[in-house]
Amino acid sequence: MKTKEIRPARDANRISKDMAQANALARWDDEGGAGTWAPGYVHETDSSRPRLFLDFELMRLRTRVIALENLVVALLAGVSDRQRRKALDMAAFISPKQGAWPHYLTIQAAVRMRHLVDRGDYFSAPSAI
Repeated sequence: MKTKEIRPARDANRISKDMAQANALARWDDEGGAGTWAPGYVHETDSSRPRLFLDFELMRLRTRVIALENLVVALLAGVSDRQRRKALDMAAFISPKQGAWPHYLTIQAAVRMRHLVDRGDYFSAPSAI
């Protein structure tokens, strides 16, 4: 009589890998992919007060923003005029509308977006190569 081989370790490993991947992807919806493993992490239910960022967390955040900005500039350097126009349209879209209260951070974000498009133009110029 032939017995069926059972591989619980392999199946358990696959399931845990699948669950880990699903959990990681779920975080992208609300945290930008950042994990909750950082030292000093406080879950919202742990405290009614918002937690302050630590210096190393701010430095890591700044580093990530710089990396993302440079990546966006590199990508914008190779886009068509239509795609460039879309990026500028989005900057205009988030700018304050007529009669709306101007929000400083939104204004700065729109300025930053236009600046990134301009930096992409600089690197796409033939003389920059």
